[in-house]
Amino acid sequence: MNNISKTIPRILKENICTVFNLLNILIALLLALAGAWKNILFIAVILINTIIGIIQEIKAKRQIERLTLLSLPSVNIIRDGVSMSITPSEVKKCDIFLFESGSVICCDCIIKSGEAEINESILTGESEPALKRTGDTLLSGSTVISGRCRAEACCGRFVYRLVDSFYKRPCRRADKQCVKHSSLSYGDNSSEENHR
Repeated sequence: MNNISKTIPRILKENICTVFNLLNILIALLLALAGAWKNILFIAVILINTIIGIIQEIKAKRQIERLTLLSLPSVNIIRDGVSMSITPSEVKKCDIFLFESGSVICCDCIIKSGEAEINESILTGESEPALKRTGDTLLSGSTVISGRCRAEACCGRFVYRLVDSFYKRPCRRADKQCVKHSSLSYGDNSSEENHR
């Protein structure tokens, strides 16, 4: 949550330590040296503006933190015989998930009972849902379309498996392989033979 919004010291620094404020302080010092005290009153406006900016950013920070707490995902598990709802980062190995329609699978697990249709399109590209039964593996990032099941977490600790990292490995191998030219890249078959 700290990465989502700015810290209060950073908010203070960004609102106080600006080039605009530095120039106004230099002008105020020069006016004070010249004895033009009535002209220094503009500093009050600058000070009020800075305070308002700080207050608004702190309010926005707190609102963002509240919204983040509301949008935190939760999973239903059974741990030591007790049913509870926890955040995915608290999942431990051997926790039993309670999946139903709409559930997001947050880590790899094995179905212990029940069956469900799983949407794995984000991982495999398959447009059709896969029917999973007892003993089948559920992959992190897929979602339950229909059905109910209980599944045991396989991960030793919670691991976010991002789709990017899932697809980067095959891409790296593909980059190392030599590129074969197709007839489409040259327009016709005769020009392709010239390039071989």
